[in-house]
Amino acid sequence: MGSRVGGRIASLSALGLVAFDPLILAQSRTLEAEAPQIAFSLVAVALALEAARQPGSRTAPVWALLAGAAAAYATLCKLTGIATFVPLLILLLCAGVERRQRRALALCALAGLLGVAVVLAAFVLPFLDDFRPLWRQVVEFHLAARQAFRDGPGDHARAILDFLVTAPVTYAAFFGAAVGIARRDPLVLPWLGWFLAIASLLVDQRPLFDHHLVTLAPALLALATLGFSRHRRGMPLPGEQTPFPAMIVSVAVLVAYAAAGTISHVSGLSRARSTGARNLALARDIARNIDPEGRIITDCQFAAALAQRRTPAALVDTSFVRVMTRYLTANDLIAAAARPNVKMVLFCGVRLDQPALAPFHLWVSRHFRLLRADAGGPQMWIKPSAPFDPAPP
Repeated sequence: MGSRVGGRIASLSALGLVAFDPLILAQSRTLEAEAPQIAFSLVAVALALEAARQPGSRTAPVWALLAGAAAAYATLCKLTGIATFVPLLILLLCAGVERRQRRALALCALAGLLGVAVVLAAFVLPFLDDFRPLWRQVVEFHLAARQAFRDGPGDHARAILDFLVTAPVTYAAFFGAAVGIARRDPLVLPWLGWFLAIASLLVDQRPLFDHHLVTLAPALLALATLGFSRHRRGMPLPGEQTPFPAMIVSVAVLVAYAAAGTISHVSGLSRARSTGARNLALARDIARNIDPEGRIITDCQFAAALAQRRTPAALVDTSFVRVMTRYLTANDLIAAAARPNVKMVLFCGVRLDQPALAPFHLWVSRHFRLLRADAGGPQMWIKPSAPFDPAPP
């Protein structure tokens, strides 16, 4: 994407922006939906940019088809990925105004829609026989979350503004947008539209967590590349005969950005090492006390994965939101723990310690044996070998 905006230097700078972004670095160490969503969003926009550059070429429909497929996949990863379609549409419209190749652009649009349809079909068709669980988990769950949390658009707007003020990428994006506007770069419209679309979705989303804000990064990164833009159709910038003054400012912004990202990365790694050491210790205890076919209920899924032990399928996600929306209740946990193949319950003091799940803790204390309890930390309960009455108290 950067190479189409400003050549090789812009492409390397865009790569550096992604590599040193503090939020992206943080998300690269977790198993959450935002990192794959923004990855496929960036791929989709880059492919659409390639298609819009020469819409009449033979390869343009192929790029458009792949762009539609990548955008659909991004949306399936995280619903905020639907904002990816905004820059795709604006790119097509801008290409139509500039080149007046309506037939070629219509073919690209159809190819993009085909890509969307293929990806959606691949994911939805297996659920057609029993579509209700998919609809409940993907749509109704988010609607229930909106009712369970009281934070509103004003709170979200302040959170987004606080993030933008403190994020280094904001200033790189501001400089790039200023250069793009001064030069009347046509890419200002899709990149700004992309940013506004994501920001609008985040303002409306409930609940809004800090890790959701990483979805702003792709649009901000795209705006930052405009600082290297080769389009010069508007007002002349200082040193317009040579791009070096603007380039020097861009590089200075990138250096500051990389420094901030490196500091954040180093501090994040120190926290990750501490968490990783705890998870490894828990994983050793898990593997030592339950057989490979045994299941474990836990809110510390990383430790279970390190031990190569599985959780019941319905309890892969034991998030705070699922508990608040009553999509995960104490009775659900009791019913799962009563199954013969569930051999262990591990509380890590994160999400299963909420007041609404107190009956589950009481039930576990009656039907499981305490194996390990750290002060203010994890509690490991193991199912005794003798049979027991699985009925809830």
